[in-house]
Order: sequence, then C-alpha cells, then structure tokens
Amino acid sequence: MELVDKLKDKSDQPKPTKRVYVPKDNGDKRPLGYYPWKTKWYRWRMRK
Repeated sequence: MELVDKLKDKSDQPKPTKRVYVPKDNGDKRPLGYYPWKTKWYRWRMRK
C-alpha cells in the first residue's frame, strides 16, 4: 500500500494545524486549531 510505505519512510508528513482565534464574550480571543483530514487520519491510524 502506497500510503503505508510513505509513513514508514517518513516522506509524507502531515500538514500543520490551522490556528484561528475565536472572540469571547469578554472581548478576549481564544485559540482554536483545525486539523487537516490527513493529520486526523494519521492520528486515528496510529492509535490502532
């Protein structure tokens, strides 16, 4: 399987998390991270 080979030789790395700041009621902002689907898949796959 091509994806498994890429994971083994570490030629395919997951993309960094997209960081967004969401405004709060008191005027401050809190960080929120969006993971790309491939990163989610990597994490899910590594748990098994």
